Amino acid sequence: MAEKKEKTGAEPPKDQLLEDVYRIFESYLRMCKMRRTPERYAVIDAVHQTDGIFTVDQIYNHIVGKMNFHLSLATTYNTLDLLEKSHLILRHQANWKGDPRLVHYEKCFVQDVHHNFVCKECGNTFRFADKSLMGAINRIKRAGFRPESYTLFVYGTCARCHNRQTKAKKQESKTNKRNIEK
Repeated sequence: MAEKKEKTGAEPPKDQLLEDVYRIFESYLRMCKMRRTPERYAVIDAVHQTDGIFTVDQIYNHIVGKMNFHLSLATTYNTLDLLEKSHLILRHQANWKGDPRLVHYEKCFVQDVHHNFVCKECGNTFRFADKSLMGAINRIKRAGFRPESYTLFVYGTCARCHNRQTKAKKQESKTNKRNIEK
């Protein structure tokens, strides 16, 4: 197996978690009779190096810019689709930055339950964990349903955007006051 990776030019795994991700992905590719390519491994590596929630563009720019690896945006989309189908990433299609069409992804091979604050202004996400929320979810009993994992998104405005909005409102108020006085 390592011999085939060398032939494709893929980097060897850097740690146990990445090695496990490679193994799961390779199993999925074999099952679907698909090739293991250096481009697909570059996408996996970029996802592995990314913390939190990410977009296709962020992964593509990381690969082309920081990893100095050439691939097409279409290959990035297609590989993320394969990673989703192999249950290594989750796809979130929600109201990010006010655009319901903007898709974000998140690693799910890291087995931590977490929650996210999402700023509707700038789109930044802030992860947090709350044991009382996790306990409440686990206490809910539904006809034989056993929760395995979840992600919670709380939408609002981050401190930076709130401060910017407050300053803009104050400035607008001053401008309106001056216009009224004239």
